[in-house]
Amino acid sequence: MSKYYRSLTVVGVLLLLGACGGSGSDNEAPAAATVSVAANDGAGTQPAAGAASAAAATPPSGSAAEVEAVAGNGASGSGTIPTVPLAPPVPDSPAPPAAIAKMYINTQGGAEVVDKEEYLSATVRIESEVAAERIVVATEIRGRGNATWGFPKKPYRLKLGKATSILGMPAEKDWALLANYVDKTLARNKLAMTLGTRMGMAWTSRSRFVELYMNDEYRGVYEVFEHVKTGKDRVNVESLDRKVDVDPQTITGGWLLEVDKRKGEEVCWDTALKVTLCVKSPGLELADVETTGNPSAVQLAYIKGYVGNAERALQDMSTEQWRTYFDVPALIDWYLVNELMRNYDARLVSSVYLHKRRDGPLVFGPLWDFDIAGQFEYDDAEKPTGWWVRGSQWHQRMFARSSFRADVFQRWCALKRDNTIGGISATIDGIAATIGPEPVARNFQRWPVLGVAMTPFFNTRETTYQGEIDYLKHWLDQRVAWIDGEYNAEFGACPAP
Repeated sequence: MSKYYRSLTVVGVLLLLGACGGSGSDNEAPAAATVSVAANDGAGTQPAAGAASAAAATPPSGSAAEVEAVAGNGASGSGTIPTVPLAPPVPDSPAPPAAIAKMYINTQGGAEVVDKEEYLSATVRIESEVAAERIVVATEIRGRGNATWGFPKKPYRLKLGKATSILGMPAEKDWALLANYVDKTLARNKLAMTLGTRMGMAWTSRSRFVELYMNDEYRGVYEVFEHVKTGKDRVNVESLDRKVDVDPQTITGGWLLEVDKRKGEEVCWDTALKVTLCVKSPGLELADVETTGNPSAVQLAYIKGYVGNAERALQDMSTEQWRTYFDVPALIDWYLVNELMRNYDARLVSSVYLHKRRDGPLVFGPLWDFDIAGQFEYDDAEKPTGWWVRGSQWHQRMFARSSFRADVFQRWCALKRDNTIGGISATIDGIAATIGPEPVARNFQRWPVLGVAMTPFFNTRETTYQGEIDYLKHWLDQRVAWIDGEYNAEFGACPAP
């Protein structure tokens, strides 16, 4: 990295953070950012030999009139805990066919998606080798993300006209199309979600890879994700009506919160320990929470009080009462995925979700936002050594307790015994194989970033896709070895199976 970039201020670097649902910083960040891309000296950007060109890929069918007709009919604007149990592996999403599907999105009038607020009417058509996965459905589409929206390969948000299953995933209206532009493996988000599912977390977003065509133009390999929201097949918490619910029992559940330094929701607050929390669900409105006695104000007072009590318990080192405020097994699993992958945002910066059921504790999760995990060149966040998440305002107080460190060590050993950790390299290879070499070649012909240094933000500069895959596997091998060494020094080696 050049001396110029090394001299960037903390504010300047952090303002350009970006990821799936957005990254944050200790300072307010803009809704979008751009990245300076400079070619690495001597690095090539050619696709693999024999790669098919984007222009040669199968074009969409259907006339513009048909597209507009469908679009017009669509959507409108207690003490200690026992050893954490080992959950059986669960498939993270339906088994994909031999080739990834093609998704065609045509906006009304062929308009380009240029806004993160205003939706455009469109249609979505999916062509797949599996007949049941082929759909044509009306939708609305807009941009999404924070700094990621400033990249050439844009992420999108879809709101379908009716709840529809996409590529075998449960029917819903809300979906995210992640570009994974800065992740040249295209695999980090999928890897994190696969680990979360195998570990038995309450809900982890399913996803499928597609090749996206927007208004007949090839846009590359995208990942269709279940959007993080509450619902039976998403974050399964009770429904809390912001307009009427004031019963002390009722308002204890139905919460989905996000740590977000950007304060991207209408109702956010800074806790006593300087953690910025925003209310995702229920959809509180600022005018309501500022009106004394309004149901929304009563609800907000409850959740702020609950979090405040949790923080006070965390600061009281004389007791273990803090455990009553958090689902500790879920916290440990969330922590291990984020720490293993050295996810920058997980240090209570942004894209950290928590949910709470009625009369239940705060649950860390679902997982989200791993595209720059282990890559961001700030504060040594790209290195495979050193603790990362433990530095947050909450986690440093949790890990100050030897009993909690021992619980995390036990879970780490269990994940090694069942090969969740030992099988990571094979999982990465499987993800790459699922995408397939031809879509990969087309993607990097459309977006020739292999061998290009995205200075000063991202560490990997391999000149081939396989080089990126190998880099990630080697980096994680080093990360696991470092964590093992730290645990061995404190607790000794994991017990033999």
